[in-house]
Order: sequence, then structure tokens, then C-alpha cells
Amino acid sequence: MTTTRVLMKGFYGYANFGDDVLMLVTFNIIRRLVPNAEITLMTDAPNALYVAAMLPQVAVVPTNASAHFDMIVHGGGGVFFDFARHGFFQRALETILMVFGFNNYLCAEKIARRVLHRPRIVTKRRLGLGIGVGGFSVGSPYLRSRLHMLAEFDALWLRDPQSGEQLKRFASIMHDERIMGSDLAFLTDDWLPEAPPARMPASRPRLGIGLRDWAGMTEPALNQIVAALAKDYDISGFILDAKHDPIMQRVLASYPTHIWQPSKMTVAEFATKLGAMDVLLTSRAHASICGACVGVPSVIVNIEPKMEQVHAMLPNASRLVVAEDSTAWAQAIADAALVDDSAIAADVKRNRIASMAALTEMKRWFA
Repeated sequence: MTTTRVLMKGFYGYANFGDDVLMLVTFNIIRRLVPNAEITLMTDAPNALYVAAMLPQVAVVPTNASAHFDMIVHGGGGVFFDFARHGFFQRALETILMVFGFNNYLCAEKIARRVLHRPRIVTKRRLGLGIGVGGFSVGSPYLRSRLHMLAEFDALWLRDPQSGEQLKRFASIMHDERIMGSDLAFLTDDWLPEAPPARMPASRPRLGIGLRDWAGMTEPALNQIVAALAKDYDISGFILDAKHDPIMQRVLASYPTHIWQPSKMTVAEFATKLGAMDVLLTSRAHASICGACVGVPSVIVNIEPKMEQVHAMLPNASRLVVAEDSTAWAQAIADAALVDDSAIAADVKRNRIASMAALTEMKRWFA
């Protein structure tokens, strides 16, 4: 049997729980649909050794490695959006890009790479699974670096309708088959092989807090919010990315806290910790999604547009609150804690069906 060389692309190797779930699902899909695949994963993450342990059948190489592949498979992660603020120089570069036009820019870049002997990776096919596309803030360098990927997609499974709207601005360079689905994490068989154990009864409701640091929220204010919630709930902290969110890590230091450490635990073990909660307070997409997958409702703090999309996926299993008004959080948490298990399961089932249908349509691209 001829070997098919497959490259996995995504925000992989950075020990972010949500991205590691997406990485596992993408890997399992490739192994299932391309049984003769020789899989390579590229990452510049400085501490990506855990990837080789998590995916022992995958070759992990730096992103500057040059190679030819039969297929590149993008598996989600924070790749096609940027909400950061950028300075004058980057904004000026974008103005030039807009005047120049996407097609002209890609042609010029291709010529420049040829002259400088810096060829891109060569592939016969580029596919996207469960991809979310958000806005690129003005001046974002990620916009320029992602254009060639968008232009080369053959088939693109999107996780939400808003992503399709965001892609309209790139219509002049894109020629993909567009498939609407949902998030990869709803394919729980590929990352959560066994259902977590049932929650044990407790004397007080259990609140898991998995917030990110965000502009506008101070450490003293967060300390007050969490201390107030601790009067009514047993608090557990969840850190989904140990290298980020220093403020939240300090705020949660006084409470039992679970930190995602992929070299020491599996995603299923961490998900079991999420599943022991009665409700989650989070501003991380995959805390809410994976929480729903293990039967836990969530209150989503709307710190960026992506969180609205996650709430739209889980209209019954989540409540959306504005980041600027924390006075409403306690009532939203109380409301979410009363959500019936069947309503959570219905949300998850609907998204799983959408993702399975999208995967079924994608299968012929793997042949």
C-alpha cells in the first residue's frame, strides 16, 4: 500500500487544553480515513515534547522544515483570527495591502519567495476541519500570513455560520468547497472514549472557574467577585493554559485548582475534573464546549466575539454575560445551575450531528 504523507496544521504543541483536544480529534480522523497515512505535525512551541508522547505515531518537526505532502489537514485552533491591537507600522502595511489587493499581494509574495529561495510547503490538497474564522484586527500580521492558506483550501468545514460571513471578504482568492458543521470537540468519541463518572452528591453546589485574563478586569475586582461567589459555592479553579493568565492564577491560588499539564495527564482525566462541577464560569471556548460534553452547564463571560459563537452553539446549556458588568454573573450562575441534564445533552447532540454530517461530506477529500 502506498504511503500518504499528511501534515497536521493547527495551534498545536503549546499545552492549551482546547487546542490539544482539537489535535487529538484531528489525528484520529486522519488515522481513520487515511489508514496508510504517514503523519507529520509542525510546531515551533518550545515545550512540545508532550505531543510526541500523546501522538506516538506522529513525527514532530519545526515549522521551517521544507517538505512535500500529499495532504495538509488543518484542525482548528486560534489560527484564523486576531483581536489584538497593533501599532502604526502594522496598520500602514495593511493599508498598502488593501490598495494592492489580495491577489496581487499573493502573486508578489510568491515571486519574492522564489527569488529569496524560501519556498512554501508543497501539497496536493489542503483541507480544513471545524475551522473558526474571526475578524482580524486592523494591522494584524496574521492576516498577511494566513492569506495563502485561505487561497489554497480545497475543502473547508466551518464550525459556525459567522465564520462563513467573515470569509466573504476573501472571496476573490478562495475557491474551496464550503461545508457547514460545528466544533471538532463535539466528536467526543475521538477524545473522550469513556463517559466521566456521575457527579457525587455534595453539600454545596460546585462552581468551576476557568476565566482568562482580559483587558478591563483588575485583580482586586476578580478577588472580590470570586470571594463573593465562594459564600454560596465550593470553588474550583481551572487553568487551561498554564503559560497564560497570571492574574487568574493568582486569584485562584487560594482555591483547589486544576492546571492542564499534558505531560502528566490525559485530556479525558482533565475533562473528568470539569465533569465534577455543577456549573462553570468561563471565558474559554473549549471550557464551555467540553464542559457541556461532560454534562456541565456554563456561564460564558463575553470577552471576545468567539464567545458569542460558543453560546450560539449551546443556547440551552450556557448563559452569556457581559464582561463589563459582573453584578449579573451570580444570577446567571444560579440560573445555569438549574439547567436540566436533558437540555445540555440536546445541545451537545445537535452539534455532534452537525459535525458528523460535515465529516461525512469531507470524507471524499481524503480518498
